[in-house]
Amino acid sequence: MIMTQFKRRKKPKQQHQAIKIGSGAFVVLLVVLMVVVFLCMSESEQWLQSQADSKNAIAKHVNLTRLNDEYQTVDDILHWICSRMASKDLRIVDLTNWGPSSLVILHKLEQLQRLQGCPTIPVITIDTLHLFPESYIFLASKKKSMGQNLLIVKPKKYETAEGFDLRYGKDLAVEHPQQYAYWSKVEPMYRALNGLRADAWITGRRRSQGGERTKIQAFELDTNNKVARQQQRLKINPLFDWTYEQVWDYIRDNEIPYNPLYDQGYKSLGDVRTTSKVEENESERAGRFKGMNKTECGIHNLPMLSSSAEEEMKPKLETYLELARDTLDSVVLNEDNSRRSGKDNVFIVFYHPQCGHCQRFEPAFFQLANEIAEAPESALLHKTIATRFNIGRYHTPESKLKKVGMEVTGTPAVFLVKHQPSRHAVEYKGPRSRLPILLWLR
Repeated sequence: MIMTQFKRRKKPKQQHQAIKIGSGAFVVLLVVLMVVVFLCMSESEQWLQSQADSKNAIAKHVNLTRLNDEYQTVDDILHWICSRMASKDLRIVDLTNWGPSSLVILHKLEQLQRLQGCPTIPVITIDTLHLFPESYIFLASKKKSMGQNLLIVKPKKYETAEGFDLRYGKDLAVEHPQQYAYWSKVEPMYRALNGLRADAWITGRRRSQGGERTKIQAFELDTNNKVARQQQRLKINPLFDWTYEQVWDYIRDNEIPYNPLYDQGYKSLGDVRTTSKVEENESERAGRFKGMNKTECGIHNLPMLSSSAEEEMKPKLETYLELARDTLDSVVLNEDNSRRSGKDNVFIVFYHPQCGHCQRFEPAFFQLANEIAEAPESALLHKTIATRFNIGRYHTPESKLKKVGMEVTGTPAVFLVKHQPSRHAVEYKGPRSRLPILLWLR
């Protein structure tokens, strides 16, 4: 009954037209909104898809065993790279530090591009802000000749060495090499690789360089970090079996320009603070990180951190005290009875910047210092202050330390000095990692 009456009801013509127009406008508005939503989502969806595509690309086109068996020479390896780029199977970039090996690879790629139509391969270089003046001159010449195909990346948020040093300290490279390597090299490199959505990257590493490189293969998976393992990013070492002499013979035979420092006693170049000249009979990388208990700059063996771990690795000076000789007396030994901000306990780590165990413990210390500084008033940690003492820079006052029961026999040495009810020190002898120490402090 109701439906019959509704069908028979007549509406004014003008009102009918208005409803018709209004319905059309609504449809148009709905379409516009759908387009806007699609555009807003597309960027994130494309990024997520690129991560999936990257993993699928490696899984589909890469069999490490077969590749390492089949491609044994630099020319065969570079031809494979060109074929993959031409077919758009993989996105491959070249990482260069303008060393002899890198120059050979770049020269051969340029020949393949010019003579055989190999696609242009993007080139990444890292400006740590602390290179030699001669290295900056050489970099400027390459930037001029390579143009937009060369991507120069620097430490995040910094354009000058002065700004970087003001934040981290001028001695970061020698006193905290792990931190320095991460912020000046590792983070910028992975930022560039991720920005270019690289499935693979080319390196100049060779077995003859010794150290951790003696067993490298032509094709490897980048396992430095969780993201890289998930993406299965490929690392390609075209000169893996070349010798130092082969590299320089090629450079001289082809008259390839190189950094003049290689004619002044340097065999390998990095930052000013961590690179030195070597004798003629010394190994190629003997001048890198002398006396620092390390052989790699960090790019190939230091993990890319998560955003939360990045924060933990930052030297947050407000969360702990870097002690000198005088502050050791006043803060830890409390000889003037002026405990800092009413803190009853002092968590102190004695370390040496060239100690490998100290370097590995450093991120855990920063995290502990942050947790101590942020502890609520109700927690026991709230009455504790975190400190460090560099025994490589300052002489350790053994006689004074013994007064409170501290004896430093190795590094890193971890103590908790309690001032209440009486001053005494307790040494931590467990694993040098965050959680066991945190439980011990509590």
